Amino acid sequence: MARARLLARGAALALAAWPCAAGTAQQHSFLQLAPRDGLAQSQVRAMAQDAEGYLWFGTLGGASRFDGHGFRSFALQEGLPDAHVSALATDAAGHLWMGAGDALVRMAGDRPVREELPGTTGARIQDLATDPAGRLFIGTDGDGLFVRDSTGIARPPGYPADTASHVRCLLPLSDGRLLVGLRNGLLLWEQGAFRAVSLGAGEARAVSALAEGADGTWWAGTFHDGLFHLDDQGVIAVYDEENNLLQNTVRCLLVDDRGRLWAGTKLGLNLLDKGRMRVFTIHQGMPNDNVWCAMQDDEGNIWFGTDGGGALKYAGDRFVTFTVRDGLCSDLVMNITADARGDLWIGTYDNGVCRLDAMAMITTIDGLPNNTVWSGLCARDGTLWFGTSDGVARIRQGVVQPLAEAARLRGHRVFSLYEDEQGNIWAGTRHGLARIGTDQQVVHHPAGDKGPGRSVRAIVSPAPGRFWLATEQGISELGPE
Repeated sequence: MARARLLARGAALALAAWPCAAGTAQQHSFLQLAPRDGLAQSQVRAMAQDAEGYLWFGTLGGASRFDGHGFRSFALQEGLPDAHVSALATDAAGHLWMGAGDALVRMAGDRPVREELPGTTGARIQDLATDPAGRLFIGTDGDGLFVRDSTGIARPPGYPADTASHVRCLLPLSDGRLLVGLRNGLLLWEQGAFRAVSLGAGEARAVSALAEGADGTWWAGTFHDGLFHLDDQGVIAVYDEENNLLQNTVRCLLVDDRGRLWAGTKLGLNLLDKGRMRVFTIHQGMPNDNVWCAMQDDEGNIWFGTDGGGALKYAGDRFVTFTVRDGLCSDLVMNITADARGDLWIGTYDNGVCRLDAMAMITTIDGLPNNTVWSGLCARDGTLWFGTSDGVARIRQGVVQPLAEAARLRGHRVFSLYEDEQGNIWAGTRHGLARIGTDQQVVHHPAGDKGPGRSVRAIVSPAPGRFWLATEQGISELGPE
């Protein structure tokens, strides 16, 4: 027989209240910088931070420097050869570089200085990138790749200019190699030679964005073909509109200092975090979700340049209240349970269970034993369990599953649920504790003088076979004999 020990009453409230914040859900907020704030123009094509900490935004109407309070802009009248600034980068020496039309520009203080690219045909500069060795890589749309180092500017030896003239993006890797995204494929430059990197069978993909993961693997966004995760041996995984990518044309990629991957598209942002794909659009708080570029500054702030909405700084999470006016099935929320996909299920008082996105609702009509739902649990096999005023329900893929009569716990108000390491389900009830085995056999631990106590509101297990229980009589400890 398991034994129970009654502890101090006052701590029970904190333990019972901890799991649930009823009626609230997480949204996201963004700080917007637009022409009304002094930004040169609303279509932001590139971003960078200089050695002094100023943020620079390249737009279709010039470049703007932001000091945290206001902007100073540079366009034709300030000496830029072209107001279309499509690329920005800061080198190891602290110099800020711009791609302004077909011109390479270095900022000397507040003065733009043009440096000529040898043998060019007026091709627009698409991207700039720097490495710790002080090299500046210049990708153009028509004249291929150039490298600027201490000796000057030249095409790298062995570069296949005849087949790789249209550069879309550049990524210096942490090991000193360089990835070159092209309109017709992906190149890797290592040990003085270029070789093609495959993105799977079929025609070469048009690569639009590149990023390096914290584990050294690579991410390649494409025009029309989605997002590829790969290493130098080949493709690891593909993400597209079939598995939650907002759009198959990826404009920008950013791996932040937490190892999360941000992917910008014309329809908003995707965030891939520990295998879960999240979405940010105007419906999640973005003032404009037509995203063109991304960067993280030295303070860890994440910035996005938009096509028409200026620059956005991700301001993190905020909390808003969802009610029946927003589509919630009830304002009386008793518990919130996340399923294996990350969707949130809401247990309500007298109106059953519903999914927060309003895509599913389960009541007594669908087999729920009672419409007042006190507790919820996502088991390790992905099954959802809910404790109601008349026993428990087991739900898989939105359908109530049959249970043995004893396992249904009919007549018991189930306030809490817990799954142990063997897969048994523990149910805290008005009258004590019940264990539903994997074979659906039930063992009851009545409240009693030596039992766990009445109205078990929360169950915590600090070690296998040992439980802490929050009850209306205080905290009980339940352990093996």
